[in-house]
Amino acid sequence: MAQSESDRRVSAKAPLTPAEQERQTQRDGLLLSRSRTLASLQGACDARYRALLERTLAHVEAELKKLDSEEGAGGNHA
Repeated sequence: MAQSESDRRVSAKAPLTPAEQERQTQRDGLLLSRSRTLASLQGACDARYRALLERTLAHVEAELKKLDSEEGAGGNHA
């Protein structure tokens, strides 16, 4: 029963434009990279590797912020 309710909620949403789909795909990829980097950072012992992971994390978070700001600023002009 819960599955059919969630299906109804998904189908009730307006379909995404190609630009919105692309943005969502980019965001999903960035979130996955962020999760992977955080997991690697938790187990990293070497200082140089930790520094690399911290720079990677900062870059991914900056990209997410940029993507979110484009979306908030009406970036859906297709």
